[in-house]
Amino acid sequence: MKKRLLGLIIALISTQQLFSGSIGKIGNYNFSLRDIENECEVYKYSESYGELDCSGNKFNPLAKCEVYFSDKENGEFECSDSDFRIIENQCSVHMYSDDYGEIEC
Repeated sequence: MKKRLLGLIIALISTQQLFSGSIGKIGNYNFSLRDIENECEVYKYSESYGELDCSGNKFNPLAKCEVYFSDKENGEFECSDSDFRIIENQCSVHMYSDDYGEIEC
């Protein structure tokens, strides 16, 4: 019983890490949540909305995502591709200037 429970716990932890995107790639794309944090930022183009500004063509599919700001400092992702639901659920934006914000996942 203890071995079975331990195996289940290990499997759950491994699955959580895989789906976190920080270890594995997101869907069939060639980037992870950690890549997004390290190589992208958000440009706020209006009072309520912003877009991702990333270095590298591998992030082009993220054009399907935008950021909604419910206040001046914090934003949430909204993506039209279901593969990016993990970004909506695990990442947020915190502004470090009037126009640009950092992504935290």
